Amino acid sequence: MELDVPGNKRHNAVHFQIYHCGDYQAPRKRDVDWSEVDVDADDYVYCLRCESAIHKLGFTHIDRVKRHLRETCAKRPRQEVVTSYFPPQVDAATQSLFNKMSALWMFSAGMTFYKAQHATCAAVFRLLHPMIEIPSQYLIRDRLLDECYEDSISNIRVSLSMHFCLLVTDGWTDINGDAVITYLVISGDQTFFLESV
Repeated sequence: MELDVPGNKRHNAVHFQIYHCGDYQAPRKRDVDWSEVDVDADDYVYCLRCESAIHKLGFTHIDRVKRHLRETCAKRPRQEVVTSYFPPQVDAATQSLFNKMSALWMFSAGMTFYKAQHATCAAVFRLLHPMIEIPSQYLIRDRLLDECYEDSISNIRVSLSMHFCLLVTDGWTDINGDAVITYLVISGDQTFFLESV
């Protein structure tokens, strides 16, 4: 577009550039790494981390800034040793406690012993820690059952030693017609099963 301007002796027209909405391009955004440096009035670029001069060309050569921040900066973040990301090994005491607590959970919930070997059960515990070993059926029904029984009896003895208690017996017959006597102990608001003979 041209406009006639009176008094313009060189040319009688002034050129204007008109931008249409589709033609206008906004200036590019500055790279994020420019926030890690300071550019002074003399166009020296200083690192804000280590306070050393990177170059003296102002807001140009972002590749030099990136290389400095990535490789040569004295205060760049260091990468940790890769082995620190692996979960620690499970020691014998932790594995033993896990076996005992998982067996106690199965006994308390009334689950059958073969369910411990179910693939989904193993997957759940492996999700928590990949090195954990699920106790076998044999271990659950043999040693762990005995240990949990001994612990429950000792807990009952401790609990009963502090209060007065009442012994209750109940007689009934099982499916084979044999007589069964069940012994229970009541202490306060707690009831404990002792044994059946």
